[in-house]
Amino acid sequence: MPAYDRLDDLLRQRPDLVVVATEPRAHIAVARAALEAGCAVFVEKPLATAVSDADALVALGARLGRPVLGSALWSWDPVVGALARLVQEGRLGRLLRIEGARQNLGCLKPGHDVLDDLLPHDLQILRRLLPSPPCQVQAWGSRLAGTPALDAATVRLTWAAGVEAELRVSWVSPEKVRRIVLVGTEGMAVFDPLDVAAPLRVHRSRPADAARAEPGTLADVWAPALPRDGVEPLMAQCIETLRCVRGARPTVPLSLHREVTAVVEAARRSAELAGAVVPVAPAPT
Repeated sequence: MPAYDRLDDLLRQRPDLVVVATEPRAHIAVARAALEAGCAVFVEKPLATAVSDADALVALGARLGRPVLGSALWSWDPVVGALARLVQEGRLGRLLRIEGARQNLGCLKPGHDVLDDLLPHDLQILRRLLPSPPCQVQAWGSRLAGTPALDAATVRLTWAAGVEAELRVSWVSPEKVRRIVLVGTEGMAVFDPLDVAAPLRVHRSRPADAARAEPGTLADVWAPALPRDGVEPLMAQCIETLRCVRGARPTVPLSLHREVTAVVEAARRSAELAGAVVPVAPAPT
């Protein structure tokens, strides 16, 4: 495929699909130009840096009749699907708290920070576990590498039903960590995609067990059976994208990407306000 110095030169070739993988603040301008040129667009995470821009892009795609698609790899992940079933079937009891860690050393990307680069992953996973997005956000961030971008942050989310989550995202950790812990009234679960042998573990432990004298044992842990013959998530997303370019309706609704944009925007605003509570912009009616 030839390379072009200018977006206009590319669009004059009238491609069926334009993949937008620029720095986040340029997503909307590139996607808008591609839509207006008659192309379908696939936008890397996050869809936009402001929810108002996301809404405008969705409306433009609908008006022009062209697909607007977003990155949603975790929507296809079979282990996340198994974790969601545990929650939905009540195997953990009532969900109380979620703790997440997504951290590694670098790499700092021009035009990005950890909120728009790392946080969307965990937000997509949590959306598969819970029936609604969070209603409010608090966030605290650091600039430890001496650049203008936030390179470490803690994000606290609250849902109307009372569930709370605390997510740590960082580019300045010496070890790569990808982990989500669920705490329910009747059990706990650990999702660790870097643990190839047991990416999902369920602990027969309750919050009240923290007060017991003896520690937990291996007998208190079990690993659910996981599908092994499914399509790899990246391939599934590619298949879905091509289906939609050919006229199929998206399996993952655009509202998911809009929700992620709204939470990231609220987190960035909260970090600017030293952790003030910021409400998440509700979906348009």
